[in-house]
Amino acid sequence: MMQLPGSPALSEFRVNKLLAELVAQVPASDGIKLTTRFMHFIHVNGDEQLAPSEQKMLEAILSYGHETDEVAPAEGSTDDPSAAVSLFKLVIPRLGTISPWSSKATDIARICGLSQIGRIERGIAYTFSLAGVEKSISDGPFESIGTNDHCVDSRSDDRDSG
Repeated sequence: MMQLPGSPALSEFRVNKLLAELVAQVPASDGIKLTTRFMHFIHVNGDEQLAPSEQKMLEAILSYGHETDEVAPAEGSTDDPSAAVSLFKLVIPRLGTISPWSSKATDIARICGLSQIGRIERGIAYTFSLAGVEKSISDGPFESIGTNDHCVDSRSDDRDSG
């Protein structure tokens, strides 16, 4: 399964709102920073590989929203992978379901000539930088982040679980 990172998933306003909620729940959490990004999971049928031109077309199809360079980072957000302690949460459609977004994205890819694409799905990756925060902090306050409906969404702490 291929994975392609996408654009930032949440606006500056939403990131700041989430951070404010976390600060209210977790004592001494002023050092928490958050980055959200769409993650695309692409299933290619069989053992087929995408040609470089097809890969480029797929990347163009999945380029939407604000590019990283066009949007100023939200207050408290980070793209720094060297952050001391980080917590990763991936929210994807519930396992065993196909989201409406997936159906449409897969149709668009096939109409564009990418017939070997079996399915495209999208999730949101939440990466929390916990620099300056107690290393013994529990996952508790982070458990419900990004999951609006447990009947529709699944969560994972694994970057490869899409």
